[in-house]
Amino acid sequence: MTTLAIIGQEATRAMMRAEFVRAIEIRSQQIANDREALREWQLALTAADRLWTEHPDWSFGQCLDAIHAANSHNTANMEGKN
Repeated sequence: MTTLAIIGQEATRAMMRAEFVRAIEIRSQQIANDREALREWQLALTAADRLWTEHPDWSFGQCLDAIHAANSHNTANMEGKN
């Protein structure tokens, strides 16, 4: 959808300036949240890729379970050394 199409929508056309500014603020926050979520997904992919290299038939959930298990094991080992 183009900018002109969005601006042409009846709900947008009826907005007063303050409402339009607020709509832009809300959309900006949504975009920031989407960027953060994308960054998290990319980090998760990077972490899962190490396991997917060895286990290409695993699901993402299986990779996460293995990562969590490894982290729990490492944490338990570190706590035992103190």
